[in-house]
Amino acid sequence: MELRDYQEQAVNRLFNATQNTCRQLPTGGGKSFEIYHLVQRKLQTGVSRIAILAPNREIIDTLFSYFKGGEATRAYTGMKPDLDKKVLLATYGTAKKLLPVFEPELILVDEAAHIAANDLGATIKKLNVLTHGFTATPNRLDGKGLKDFFSDLILAPPIRWFIQNKYLSPYFLHAIECPLFKDASTDNLSVQSSIFGTKPEVEKTVKIYFEKCRDEKTLIFCTGVKHAIDLQTEFAKHGLNAAFIQSKTPQKERNEFFQQFKKGEIKVLINIQIFVEGVDVPSVQNVFLCRFTYSTALLLQMLGRVLRRAEGKKEAHIFDLAGNCYYHGSPDADFDWSLLGQSWRLEDNKQTLQVKCECCGNDLIHKKWVTDYIDICCIACHTEIFVSPTLSNTRKAQQYYVGKTFDLAELNDYDPKIVAELTSLILQQKTKGRRKLKLEQKITKILAMAVPDALKKRALLHLGVSKSTIDFYFDNEDDGIEEVS
Repeated sequence: MELRDYQEQAVNRLFNATQNTCRQLPTGGGKSFEIYHLVQRKLQTGVSRIAILAPNREIIDTLFSYFKGGEATRAYTGMKPDLDKKVLLATYGTAKKLLPVFEPELILVDEAAHIAANDLGATIKKLNVLTHGFTATPNRLDGKGLKDFFSDLILAPPIRWFIQNKYLSPYFLHAIECPLFKDASTDNLSVQSSIFGTKPEVEKTVKIYFEKCRDEKTLIFCTGVKHAIDLQTEFAKHGLNAAFIQSKTPQKERNEFFQQFKKGEIKVLINIQIFVEGVDVPSVQNVFLCRFTYSTALLLQMLGRVLRRAEGKKEAHIFDLAGNCYYHGSPDADFDWSLLGQSWRLEDNKQTLQVKCECCGNDLIHKKWVTDYIDICCIACHTEIFVSPTLSNTRKAQQYYVGKTFDLAELNDYDPKIVAELTSLILQQKTKGRRKLKLEQKITKILAMAVPDALKKRALLHLGVSKSTIDFYFDNEDDGIEEVS
């Protein structure tokens, strides 16, 4: 398999680099393939000791599968390496002990944003070896930069470029009504559980699955063990056995669930921040975000699980049930990746969300009060800042802010008997007197029924009534309902 043009350019730069360099590439862009080709080229030029480091065994196993010539060995808990091999693939924990013994000439760090948060970075610095990093998201929530470890950054095009060029899957975004962020102003999952793990939220999540993506391969990110168990229980009530994986799940059981999920034997896989890195299941069709995060890196890692292309997969579906898109924008957005860090983010995330001055960082206005396009003059440096609406009541303004069209991931809890009555009316061809029921009669009956207007509109669309006629019946109200083709 040959490298794509953008991969070839990056591998060439890394091959010729004489200083530590970080490669940024979105999830699904082929990061592992770049690592493999870089290693092979280095081996051909006489480099004989290369260490590849990753945070977990799943990534190590994936990378190891590329090496068919017996030149590589693996090291993690329960796996003893052969240090006479030319290539050592090790998890961060085992690498700290093995690197001084292995004495690598080149170190490659996958998911390199972690290097600033653990003592692996100190171990690598002591070795004073050429080190290259690979990550989809160089920016960290804590604001720490990677400049102490890398001198150069190789940027990839934005995610929308990969979608346009058919390297990643197109997707459709389903979002909740724009939230007031004060209720989710923390990445603490135990706090979030009281918001997104409530019984109504659990029931809504399961109902959305059965209405929007029944029997499709779906990954759910939740807030905690109770939230996950409640989701499992609710799915079971509807006859679906959803699997749940957490950090304490035994490795053998985790592997079994994961393989069953890949094969389609398990349709819904619930997890608590497990499948954010190194999980390669391109056939996943839907991802449910039942949690909020201030971390753009974490968000894109979660969404990356569903954006990979697969045979027969026309588009992916993202169900953002926690309002992440209103804070970060859609995956189509332009993200400002840097090695310098973002110290301002820490302060911003501890406070309520503020629009800040682009020049001096002064607080301008709370985002939830921005309901129209406005210009604000900073009283500190007198810079004029253009601010887009965040919490506008109009869908058009919300979509402008998010950067992508979306529909609302919501359900009306209709009485099944009412739905059955409506369906029967739509399908009815004759009355009891054997007279054919005319379209006008059906319309009259539907309009007279004591059911929500949204349900009436859907029924009329299924009867073939034009949207303009429906708008006339309901005073041109826009529920976001499109004509059935």
